[in-house]
Amino acid sequence: MKEETRKLLETATKACLKAGKTIYYYWGELKEEQVSQKSSWKDLVTRADKEAEKEIIEIIQENFPGHKIISEEGGGGAQDNTTQVSLEKEKEYIWVIDPLDGTTNFKHSYPFFCTSIGLQNP
Repeated sequence: MKEETRKLLETATKACLKAGKTIYYYWGELKEEQVSQKSSWKDLVTRADKEAEKEIIEIIQENFPGHKIISEEGGGGAQDNTTQVSLEKEKEYIWVIDPLDGTTNFKHSYPFFCTSIGLQNP
């Protein structure tokens, strides 16, 4: 495995593990005031989403400060969930993050959710 690929994978793994600890901290302990709606009553965001996203972004930026980040909750510099980034035309790395994929399941203590981190490379 190339050194750059190894560092990318190690960064994604470190970010997922740290986000997972944060998400687990809130598992079954989420209070109503820690949950809000985005576009509709079924499109939720929680404090766990936001904290996990912040941790993921910090780890990526620490290791790859020049990379772009698009994140579900907008913490990566995206204006909203519909960021108009043309992935085919980009000539640099772009990380795509959903810190808590399955927020509704998580909020209702249904154990089917994950942290999703993708990387589009040139």
